[in-house]
Amino acid sequence: MNLVAACGVCNLTKADRAPEEAGIPLYAPHLPSRFEYFLLEGRRIRCDVHDWLVARLPKGSRLS
Repeated sequence: MNLVAACGVCNLTKADRAPEEAGIPLYAPHLPSRFEYFLLEGRRIRCDVHDWLVARLPKGSRLS
């Protein structure tokens, strides 16, 4: 729970500044649901399976 991660674009935007200085919000850590986990895992997912997983994401998921 003591980890901050960012995508490459956000990391370049942040540059050598604190997140608050760069205007990048930090989100509270959360444990992904099993559907979020499969989507975030980075493996190749067939299009129809991807749509099935997205339809089952919990309300408020950052992936939807």
